[in-house]
Amino acid sequence: MANIDQMIEKKEKRADSLRRQIETASGQLKNLLMEIKVLKYEKLEQVANTEETDPETLIRSYQQNLKFKSRGLTDDDIDELADGDEYTGTLLQEDNNEKKIF
Repeated sequence: MANIDQMIEKKEKRADSLRRQIETASGQLKNLLMEIKVLKYEKLEQVANTEETDPETLIRSYQQNLKFKSRGLTDDDIDELADGDEYTGTLLQEDNNEKKIF
């Protein structure tokens, strides 16, 4: 029975050690995620300042991007449209066909 008590005590110590490691790692993860968020905001600020874009324009561009994606376009499709190339996807062609029906 003493042997079992020793095993229990050993495993409880190991569990406590793991809990402390997890708490430490969780704190480090939280800090790292915050640093990433700050860097992303700094990047956004640099883009806005470089292109002399006001926040309203950035918001509008973001909203337009969301509209395109909600209609099934991928980032590549959106780039293709923005580059002025003829869009080879079928989504816009389907919309045109639907308009012809009515």
